[in-house]
Amino acid sequence: MSVGNARAMAMMPTGLHRFWILVPLLVLGLLDLSTLSRSHSEAEDSALYIVNVTNGDDLYHPNHLLFGPLNRIHYLVWEAFGYGGNATVPMQVLSVLASLISAWLIYRIALRIGVGLPLALVATGWACFSFGFWVYSLEADTYLLPMPFLLWAILLLLRFASFADTGRRTVLRLAGLGAVVAVAALLHQQYAFVIPIIAITFVVLWQRDPERTVPPLLRAVGVFVTVAVVITAGAYLLVGRYALGLHSVSEVIGWSRGHASNGLWESLSTKTPLLLVAGFVRSIFSINFLFHSPRSADVMSRVFAGKSLVEERYLAEHGISTPAFVAIVIAMVVAALATLWLVLRLARRTPGPELSGSDDGPRRRFTGFATVYLVISALLIMIWEPGNLEFWIAVTPVLALLLAVLLSRRTRVVAAGFVLVGALFVANLLGAVLPYSQSDTDYWSVQNKGFREVARTGDVIVTDCPYVCRGNLALMTDVLPIQASSDDVDQLQAALGTRRVLVSSWAFTPPPSTEAPAGGGAVRKQLSDNRSRLVEIGRSGDQVIYELRSR
Repeated sequence: MSVGNARAMAMMPTGLHRFWILVPLLVLGLLDLSTLSRSHSEAEDSALYIVNVTNGDDLYHPNHLLFGPLNRIHYLVWEAFGYGGNATVPMQVLSVLASLISAWLIYRIALRIGVGLPLALVATGWACFSFGFWVYSLEADTYLLPMPFLLWAILLLLRFASFADTGRRTVLRLAGLGAVVAVAALLHQQYAFVIPIIAITFVVLWQRDPERTVPPLLRAVGVFVTVAVVITAGAYLLVGRYALGLHSVSEVIGWSRGHASNGLWESLSTKTPLLLVAGFVRSIFSINFLFHSPRSADVMSRVFAGKSLVEERYLAEHGISTPAFVAIVIAMVVAALATLWLVLRLARRTPGPELSGSDDGPRRRFTGFATVYLVISALLIMIWEPGNLEFWIAVTPVLALLLAVLLSRRTRVVAAGFVLVGALFVANLLGAVLPYSQSDTDYWSVQNKGFREVARTGDVIVTDCPYVCRGNLALMTDVLPIQASSDDVDQLQAALGTRRVLVSSWAFTPPPSTEAPAGGGAVRKQLSDNRSRLVEIGRSGDQVIYELRSR
């Protein structure tokens, strides 16, 4: 596409711009709704989230305070209109809606920063068809609901005109920016870091102003930070005091730390940078196809020595056909070539003409924010859990937009950009979205389906398998299992004589897992002491199901 044609497309009427994105969004929405995840082996937290939202239990998780209540309200609305299932579909539909709104906002931001219509579509496609963004759009997990608020905050930031403007409208925009960021942080604590990131961005933008003075900067940062912190902290204090019964600010602060109260999930080491790169790559492309070939599966087993890969192997074997595997490999090769071409174009010293004649202010504000956001986000992910692709989901849209900005100054990039979008679509559709939409590709669903057939309301289940397995079992039976490696003997003892106790053979011989034992194994010891009272009542995959009968 020539620069002249690109400029002409960039200057098309706004209504026609909307048409270009609305049709893809409609198609994507229909595709998403027809491929909602039925296997939760990737988004392993989602199973327990579904159970909690369905039953109204443990809704106020400190790491994503509003996620549970929002989904619970949404689920109750569905029930009011006659819906009779659990919260799986309502929660997934909410994630799909959040992803579509996010796609619309990515597109709007791209046009606002002047990259032109073609690259706006490309940036939207890069973000929406990346593995992490797309797969979690179809899940009942926490990572998509905050995304529209992050992108809305970016749009508000782009409308910030000048530090010298102290009018009522500017103050309201700053307050609105703080409120939007606070909502994102309350939906997931990862976004709490957007507060200092935007404050730093204000400083960066202020330094570029030749007529800068300190008071306007302090006023802008002060209004934004005050509103964001007051709303965020106020929500935690209210929930802590009135929903959880905490009695002091220190108790609320301790509770609000959530997972962070246990320290870093992984210690920093020489392999941390490699894990960081691996987490980022996995957030872009699914690697499930690598387990389709026995030879490559063996290589992956050596690379990830000590980690059980039974879920990935099972999904690749039962969810990725040989033609799909070939198509994925071709798509990956095409993606690599398209990426190489775009990198070479970016490396050119002499940029091409601008693709849009729009004001350069929004572009400069966005590049300032994006640079700070990406650097700080990468550092935080590296420190906290570098190999976790989930934290990269929040990075993907901003990175896609920044790349679009940089590429908009180069020629002969649009075609390669669309080729990369197509490669992402094919690879992640065939390698993840379609396999996850089938329950028979989920290893733990196959292993636990026997419990669904024999478990009844009020039963107690004792097993000892990985976290994702226990979540799957709870979702299938509506019974949160007791871990045999734990010391929860009081819970087991209370059930004896009053409720039916089902025991998996995994309680005695657990499947391979890298998880640490839940305790000293007091529950397993008590079961072993009463093994003569165990009566086999069924099978579930590789498990034998026993009932612990009374004396």
